[in-house]
Amino acid sequence: AKDANRYSAGLKYINKAIGLDPNNPDYYVLKATCYHKMNKHDDALDTYDAVIRLFPDSAYLYIIRGLELQSMWVFDKALANYNIAVRLAKTDSILLMCYLNRSSCYVTTRKFEQAYADLMSAYAIDSMDKGVLLDLSTVCDELGRENEVFKYLFRIVEFDSTYYPAYINIGFKYQLLGSHEQAIQYFNKAVGFNPEDPLIYSNRSYSRLMTGDLKGAMQDIEKSIKMYPGNSYAYRNRALIYIAMEKFDEACEDIQR
Repeated sequence: AKDANRYSAGLKYINKAIGLDPNNPDYYVLKATCYHKMNKHDDALDTYDAVIRLFPDSAYLYIIRGLELQSMWVFDKALANYNIAVRLAKTDSILLMCYLNRSSCYVTTRKFEQAYADLMSAYAIDSMDKGVLLDLSTVCDELGRENEVFKYLFRIVEFDSTYYPAYINIGFKYQLLGSHEQAIQYFNKAVGFNPEDPLIYSNRSYSRLMTGDLKGAMQDIEKSIKMYPGNSYAYRNRALIYIAMEKFDEACEDIQR
């Protein structure tokens, strides 16, 4: 309620600013953002429609209207906006943004080949963009391109050895392949860079369980649950540990949770 009041108050000032300068697109974007934060998505779309009528050649405005539509799960209209943005884009930075957002829409609708094509176009623009590389690894995993998954993840840590999400994904990929010792090594690196991420401990817990380290697995999962008690997957992992310890009542309680 407090946030809604803040955004509502902000709208009053933004509307005054628009009254003084109705040809400033930034004011309309701020107004739409306030509506989005207030979960008034139709009002946000009306605002984007208004500013696009004023600036019909702005690729950026189509991108952010696409994002609003995507947040509403109106994927066909979101894609239509991204398609227009691609045609209108005049700089590599805007075009990169187009490809990244359109690919995310394709991923959500499980059109992985189209997502891969967009991400490869983005990669051609900037082969060192971490978002592009991380998304490429995810899409390649869905498409069964095993070698490319590691290629893009290792490329990230080659030029930024502190980027811990890449280590998490490398560890998770090794985990999926059943290489749990290697997975633990990369989860250890991720913990070293960000010891406050509960999902790292949850993932490492599972690999420790698979290597027979029940004590270490339990320590990790207890820490993960304490940090993030709303993660249902962590209770599933702890249930597996309890099963390995033959504590079936505790396992059933966690599965119920």
